[in-house]
Amino acid sequence: MTVAFALLDDTDLSEPWRPEPRPSPDPHAVPALGRVLVVDDDELLRRVIGRMLEEAGYEVILAADGVDALACLGESPGFDAVVADLRMPRMSGRTLGEHLARRDPRLPVLYISGYASDWEPDLAARPARAFLPKPFADAELLASLRDLLGRG
Repeated sequence: MTVAFALLDDTDLSEPWRPEPRPSPDPHAVPALGRVLVVDDDELLRRVIGRMLEEAGYEVILAADGVDALACLGESPGFDAVVADLRMPRMSGRTLGEHLARRDPRLPVLYISGYASDWEPDLAARPARAFLPKPFADAELLASLRDLLGRG
């Protein structure tokens, strides 16, 4: 019986089925300004808002609607604020806000909408709630979030 072994170079020894090791956190890294959950059914806008906040120093998690947002909150608690569109399928921002108020009434929520008629005074009746009409500039978003977090 003859046994043959193939000669392999180093690149052939990779194990693609094994996950890449996650880098350990940099102990000298500047901490994020806070964790923000961005909830909007418009994927492009959701990503743009997320990028704006990340570039400003926030840690950002994205959710496509209120149902996804509640799942994110259950899997990864500890958010400092939520930015939520008022008009979304499956669960509106208003309904999400009601769930959040029962869960943690102190959690700041910045509602956003392209329809000024979506904003109702009773939404602001709770503490830590504000409204920013779309479209908005990154400076407006950041100022509204800072004000909501009491850092303005």
